[in-house]
Amino acid sequence: MHTAEKKCIISSHKRIGRIIAIILVIIISVSTSFCTAFATQHMESRKNKIVVGYPLLESVNEKDSDGYYRGYDYEYLQEIARYTDWQYDFVVDTWDHCIQGLKDGTIDMMGFVSKTDERQQFLGYPNMPAGMASVLLIANEKNKKLSYGNLNTINGCRVGVLKGSTLEFLLDKFCAENNISVKKTYFETARMMRNALSAGRVELGLSTNFEVNDGTQIIYEISSDPFYFVVSRNCKNSQEKIDKLNDAVNKIFISDPNYNQNLYNTYIFSKSKKLLNFTDRERKFIKNSGNIKVVYDPNWAPLVYYDKRTGTMEGAMAYFFRRIEEDTGLKFEYIKKDNYMEALSSVRKGQALIITNFFKDYGQAEKYNVRLTKPYMRLPIELVTNEKTDSNKVALPRNYIPYYNLRQFGDSNQIVYFDNVNECYDALISGKARTTYSDAYMSSYMMGQRYYSDLKISPLSEENMEICLGINKNAPKELISILDKASLSITTEEVNQFAIKATLEAEDNSLGNWIYKNPNTAFCIAVTLFSIVFLIMLVYMMERRKREKALHYNLITGTWNYAKFCMEADRIFHKNGRNEDYVILHMNISRFRFLNDIYGFETGNEVLRAIAGVFAENAQKGELYGSLWADHFVCLIRCKSEEQLQSRLETVIGVLNERVVKVCDFRMVMRVGAYFVTPEDIETGKDANSMLQYANHALSSIRDSYKNIVACFDQSLDRKIQALKLVDKDMIKAFYNKEFIPYYQPKYNIYTKEVVGLEALIRWKHPSKGIMQPGDFLPYFEQSGFIIEVDLYIFEETCKNIRRWLNEGIIPVKVSCNFSRLHFENESFVKTVKGIAGKYDIPFHLLELELTETIAVEEMAVITKEIKELHDAGFGISIDDFGSGYSSLSVLQQLKVDTIKLDRTFLKNGIPTESEYKVMQSIINLAEQLQLNVICEGVETIEQVELLKQVHCDYAQGFYYAKPMSAERVDRLLKFKN
Repeated sequence: MHTAEKKCIISSHKRIGRIIAIILVIIISVSTSFCTAFATQHMESRKNKIVVGYPLLESVNEKDSDGYYRGYDYEYLQEIARYTDWQYDFVVDTWDHCIQGLKDGTIDMMGFVSKTDERQQFLGYPNMPAGMASVLLIANEKNKKLSYGNLNTINGCRVGVLKGSTLEFLLDKFCAENNISVKKTYFETARMMRNALSAGRVELGLSTNFEVNDGTQIIYEISSDPFYFVVSRNCKNSQEKIDKLNDAVNKIFISDPNYNQNLYNTYIFSKSKKLLNFTDRERKFIKNSGNIKVVYDPNWAPLVYYDKRTGTMEGAMAYFFRRIEEDTGLKFEYIKKDNYMEALSSVRKGQALIITNFFKDYGQAEKYNVRLTKPYMRLPIELVTNEKTDSNKVALPRNYIPYYNLRQFGDSNQIVYFDNVNECYDALISGKARTTYSDAYMSSYMMGQRYYSDLKISPLSEENMEICLGINKNAPKELISILDKASLSITTEEVNQFAIKATLEAEDNSLGNWIYKNPNTAFCIAVTLFSIVFLIMLVYMMERRKREKALHYNLITGTWNYAKFCMEADRIFHKNGRNEDYVILHMNISRFRFLNDIYGFETGNEVLRAIAGVFAENAQKGELYGSLWADHFVCLIRCKSEEQLQSRLETVIGVLNERVVKVCDFRMVMRVGAYFVTPEDIETGKDANSMLQYANHALSSIRDSYKNIVACFDQSLDRKIQALKLVDKDMIKAFYNKEFIPYYQPKYNIYTKEVVGLEALIRWKHPSKGIMQPGDFLPYFEQSGFIIEVDLYIFEETCKNIRRWLNEGIIPVKVSCNFSRLHFENESFVKTVKGIAGKYDIPFHLLELELTETIAVEEMAVITKEIKELHDAGFGISIDDFGSGYSSLSVLQQLKVDTIKLDRTFLKNGIPTESEYKVMQSIINLAEQLQLNVICEGVETIEQVELLKQVHCDYAQGFYYAKPMSAERVDRLLKFKN
């Protein structure tokens, strides 16, 4: 390698080395700065971290089940953090352990600590307390041996004390001063002390008003003591933390002097009723005081006024006094005076003991021989001005104590006096004065009235009236004490709510006042209402005809509806009923729903309109027709006989089919229920609605068919209907009275004459009619759906009998039970059947479910799954009436079947014809190939038995062998068989 090349390479390596060195220096510098910043931030964070002792005390230090903190101290700590940027780590422990942590310096700070000389040795206190706490002796509210203020009952009691609490010192001092002794029991937590109090292990607990809770009563108030947030002198940077705490507490007070009081109201005043306790003397006074007379000036709405409607005092002060009555048990009698001086004079003379409102002025109170309670209401003062007058006078109420000090706001030469505040407002309106002074609630109330709405209001932020109750000096001192306690227990927020509610109630809510205050809005509303009314009338007139048509016409066919048809029919009966022969028809198109399913509803509606058109063309003068619903029509025609009716219907139906074919390829089959109107119907005034019911019964008696059928209502149908009504009336009661009983018809082997099975049937043991056959009630049960309960009831009774036979050692035979098609609409049917059989521990192979061929064919899609599930579980499946329909073979193809029962029609004439014989032979041969059992039912003669032997039918059932019998007779039959 050349020397020049070597130098070039060395020079290149040096440049690369310098670049790498520079990059390393930059990385190290950045890392150092980042680490320094992070360390500084971490140090600052550690510096701002304060460990706070947090002994759980109700309302002071609380922690819920979700881990959230709340309470007086917790909220105060958050306010302190706004000025210190402190972050808190809370140590939840007992009071004693937290105090010890402050001594050791492991806890930096704690709240709700009172000041003692001993504690000042290791705790730093700010200049200002965080609040005042009343030190109390509390007891279980069920303890009737202790009474409020009675020292004798306290002497010798066991008192629960929180371990490490400075309240113990105050208790000792209290006992020494009152020459009583107590036995102290120490507890780690306030909760443990409350539990001991509830359990009766101690009679009293040393507590504060912060911790009074449900189930306790106050027995004695020992003292009031300030409490502080404190800092441990043994923690790191203690003096800095003490200075920061002191600065924060001072700033909180400067920014909001009422902060402590507001916080107190939030957490403590809610317990005001618990603090409302009375001495024995006070309780005795309440019990014996009777009605205490209270006077008031009614001219100070909304705070106090006279309600002419109720004849009583109303307003905020009325709510205030009612609350006192509720809290204390005192009763007041309210006396209205014409003005304030009359009311005050009544108290001074002793005619009444209390005046509702007296300004806090002890000089005035002395003058009028009145003693004052502590203020219960503070009212902001507002200046009210009429700027439209040239007067410079100030209107004030004469000798009105609440306004006594307002004289300072005006030149005495310019003051004009009136009897009450209302007259002062009137003076502004009349121009006699320019200004007056009023409390905020009264000015709000007065400005809500149209006469005073033009006056201007200016708040005087520095001025408030403090309102007390004025009490005659000669009144019992217990009354003053009770009223002081009661008024102090009502929060400022509650008093304000009283005033707001009273203001709303006292307002003039008349329409005239509202219109005066809102003229533009009122005008717009009036115009709008007129326009709306005009449009409504216009729309009403247009819609009236539509409604009339909707009320009287079927919307699809355009013909009369049921109501209009009946109305017009009644009119014809009244006019011509005695001279003409009429018949009412209720007509229904058979299987019309299939037309809708195949061609759609619009085509169906077109067919209905075509039918209505044919009726219109064929109706003669004086005859009516109409549409009920869907494919149901009604007609009133003149007709004398069934033959004449049949002839006329054939003509009409022929035309109908011709007309319908033009719409769709559908052959119409009409079912008609007819009722011939009788002279008795006309004479008795029977209405068309009743006659249509008869026609409807006749229609209901017709089963689905493929040809036109007319059924006329007659006496036999009437008897059947009446019978069904009786069935309907009695069936529920019969079910619960167990009047339905199972009967069993045996099935026999025609060769051995052995009983091989039973069919469960139902009988109704009616209390007055005796044993009723199924044909008398089952059809109606099927219609009403009651058949479901009955089938399951017979099935369960059968299971009971089989269980009894098994228990008695009788070998039972398979029993078949009949089930309606309605069961298969219930998805839980299989589960129900299994459940009933399982309830009595019946082997499933001893039970057989019997269905008719009609059900099997028509409900094939529905029942296939259930039949398979039952068959797979071990139940037998039998098809009754086999061979009666045209789809018998499809049943055998699709359903799992064990037995088929030949339809009794094969033997209806005794001996079957040659074709019937061959059909029977074929069915039996097919069943034999499919390994199915065949039973022929309805066997009544020996000739029929011999015939069955010829076609190799092994089993039979019928009167020849045995009629249906009770369970008791079956017992004997089975015992004999065994």
